[in-house]
Amino acid sequence: MTIAQVMTQAVVTLRQSDSQDIFIALSLLRQHQTHYLP
Repeated sequence: MTIAQVMTQAVVTLRQSDSQDIFIALSLLRQHQTHYLP
């Protein structure tokens, strides 16, 4: 089984330049309705 067969949505990533601001990260989580991280 490949990863492509298991994945249902595109991967959401945070640019390293944006990782310095916690509010950008929180906004990204809210935008994609991410409630839990693995």
